Amino acid sequence: MSPERSKLIDSIRQQSREFRKLEEQHKAYETQLDALQKQTHLNPTQENLKREIKKQKLRTKDRMAEIIQGFITGKDH
Repeated sequence: MSPERSKLIDSIRQQSREFRKLEEQHKAYETQLDALQKQTHLNPTQENLKREIKKQKLRTKDRMAEIIQGFITGKDH
């Protein structure tokens, strides 16, 4: 990540409670996925859970990207 991008993200973190919450959720999803992936075999329920977590993680990442874009274009200032 470029220094400019890093500064932008830091600024968004300070200004946007939603962004901070989304970052926390994204990290939690990552932790859950890591735990599932460490298992040698997943039953069908666990496979479904894994798929749902991946979807939620992606939605979270997409929303974070929307917030970043909004700050870049000045819509969230």
